[in-house]
Amino acid sequence: MSPEQSIVDRGMNESYEALLASSEFAAERATWAACVERGGLSLDPDARVMVPQFPAAGEEQLRVAAVDVECKETSGVTQAVADMEAALQSRYIDANEGELDAYRETADEVTSRAQDLLTTVVDG
Repeated sequence: MSPEQSIVDRGMNESYEALLASSEFAAERATWAACVERGGLSLDPDARVMVPQFPAAGEEQLRVAAVDVECKETSGVTQAVADMEAALQSRYIDANEGELDAYRETADEVTSRAQDLLTTVVDG
């Protein structure tokens, strides 16, 4: 873990990267891609996630957004991907519970001190 990355940040990053590398995500992305392509859209060639190629602002952008959302809703890919990431995060939490609990205790202490300071300043 790098000094600037907390245990929480590391968990979010690791689960996200694992999601994107999974065959399950690739299958869901392929389902979505087929739908948006049937809708006349192109995929964003630089995107690792489910993002169509967006035109400049205007009416066409609204059509692209509508097709994208329709494909995500009708195929169920949004929920499927959220469920996959939640499972990855759950495994991370289970594997790092002690360190995450310690991080939470520290965060709670900092929050408490900040609240005390604010109360002193406001009441003072």
